[in-house]
Amino acid sequence: MKVTVKDAAVNELKRLLESTGKEYLRFEIGAKTCCDYIFTLIPSEKTDRDAEMEDSGIKFLIYEDIKDTYEEAIVDYVAEGFARGLKIELK
Repeated sequence: MKVTVKDAAVNELKRLLESTGKEYLRFEIGAKTCCDYIFTLIPSEKTDRDAEMEDSGIKFLIYEDIKDTYEEAIVDYVAEGFARGLKIELK
């Protein structure tokens, strides 16, 4: 899986990593719907079961056995009205 980090998300992700002292952000399955996964990003340590990706100087992890489920993950930061946060779009 390829990861693309939009400009708006770079500073937010770097701030998150700095505040936790971690080197990686993991694509963690937050939930599974009938036909798809919903991923969250959590600061993490690398394990021997991980595939590593990098974009914009930010290192990401995903478990090796699900890395080919999607071709690309696009990480963006959205601020619309009162809603602010990271958005992960999977392709």
